[in-house]
Amino acid sequence: MKKNKAVSKSLDFFILILGISILGYLNFGCVEEGCQPDCATGYECVEKVCVSICNPACDSDQTCNADTAICEDTCEPTCSDGYVCIAGTCELPCNPACDTGFTCNPDTGECEADTADISDI
Repeated sequence: MKKNKAVSKSLDFFILILGISILGYLNFGCVEEGCQPDCATGYECVEKVCVSICNPACDSDQTCNADTAICEDTCEPTCSDGYVCIAGTCELPCNPACDTGFTCNPDTGECEADTADISDI
């Protein structure tokens, strides 16, 4: 009988280990949240996969603006104030440059007439 108890304990141990292995494999719905590692800027985690917020994904010389979901040109180094990145090159937004008495509006790329300040007269 002692032999049967030893076999029984070994069998119980084997079933226990097998059960733990199966539980670990099935994970019983306990899903680790998020992507590992975290997604890069411009990507979001969808079903544990990093997917570009911009669809289709941006070209290699562009980055995805996470706020607008629009691909934008990338300039390295970053453009100085008053310049915009166009196809990877820093350029003045108004091309050709504005005439004297006009200032370039970087948001519209249009030259706008300077407004005279009364203190300048």
